[in-house]
Amino acid sequence: MACKAVIEIDGESKIVEGVGNGPINAFVQGFEETGLKDFTLTDYRSHAVRGGSSSDAAAYVQLRKNDGTILWGVGCDPSIEMAGVKALVCAWNLLR
Repeated sequence: MACKAVIEIDGESKIVEGVGNGPINAFVQGFEETGLKDFTLTDYRSHAVRGGSSSDAAAYVQLRKNDGTILWGVGCDPSIEMAGVKALVCAWNLLR
């Protein structure tokens, strides 16, 4: 799976592109390829917010920064994949 995203860091837009075995892995690979990866993804969890096939998904991502700092991010979206990507962005923003 491929990921291409535009992120903003300190008011500057950067393109992040990566390929991985899923959207979260592809996004992490994009951070690696652009020199922005200063973390290890140490845990990922997701679940439906309520019962039924139309339920939103909640995802939780734990990142460990290279200095040992550990933080969780959370994302919610109708798509389980996008919920995970949002959780990754949330956690990464907290590490900044």
